[in-house]
Amino acid sequence: MPHPDNSPLTTSPDLGTVARVAAGPAVSMLPNPQPARRIAVKARSLKQEYEEFLLQRIEEFKDQLARDELLAIADEAVRELEMGPEDQLVLTEVLVLEHVDRLITRRLNLPSYRRWRDRHVERTALATRVAAVELVLLAILVAGAAMLAEDGSWWIPAVVAVPMLVLALWYDMRSRSRRLVPELTGSIAIASVAAMGAVAGGEAWPLATGLWLVLGARILTSIPHVRHEIGRLHGRAASRGEPTVGDVAAIAVAAAAVVMDGSLLLGSVAILGVIVVQRIAAARPPVRARLLGARQMALGLAVVAATAAGTWLA
Repeated sequence: MPHPDNSPLTTSPDLGTVARVAAGPAVSMLPNPQPARRIAVKARSLKQEYEEFLLQRIEEFKDQLARDELLAIADEAVRELEMGPEDQLVLTEVLVLEHVDRLITRRLNLPSYRRWRDRHVERTALATRVAAVELVLLAILVAGAAMLAEDGSWWIPAVVAVPMLVLALWYDMRSRSRRLVPELTGSIAIASVAAMGAVAGGEAWPLATGLWLVLGARILTSIPHVRHEIGRLHGRAASRGEPTVGDVAAIAVAAAAVVMDGSLLLGSVAILGVIVVQRIAAARPPVRARLLGARQMALGLAVVAATAAGTWLA
């Protein structure tokens, strides 16, 4: 929505770039922000976790807005600040950004620290109990796999995947799990289960590694595409840079899978099919998130079916 000439932003030369600043990380919400290096070496308190929770929600909300919508919120923030006491500080980009964050906090109805702390402590206790049960079941399953596996080296893919899992968890602990890097590394690490299962079942290492590569190629092309489509769905101007790089990387990884084992050719061709379908979808109007998810599930099943058929026919 175009702003009239008497808009608070257009009449305040010091605030000409407030929309650009408002679209960035909401670091001004932190009281007395410290350098990242100093924070990294200290144990995080609940208060710090709460502040990061707020920052993540605010950034996610901003990511869903078009530039005109951000400008409208910034205009509202300027008007409210100008209606304050006359001895208020001179309006600056940082001051407006802080008030924009407060407006977004109210719109999202984010909980106060006390409400968040009570729910966080309760959920943490429940999560701890669930995790304990899951670890026990996982230990039982691992012990069973160790006894039944035809090849005792089935656990090697898990060791290779650990650094990727650690990296994804590192992002998650800092409330950044929705970044591209943790989404890719976490998913590829989980896909190592395919290689472990193949080796445990007595298959050769080239085939097991190739299976992991096929799944990795599927992840490399699909996650950037989904992120791009979600951006378009929310009206954000999205660059094709990430999806293009993901597609190129997926083709290279799929080719490497065929080099590892020729029986994976059909699965690698399925990866090319996924890329074509996603390119066609990207050229059309964006669809709702549910339909996007259903389409991705169907594409994933198609890759798995083609890969299985190729290995069986070989």
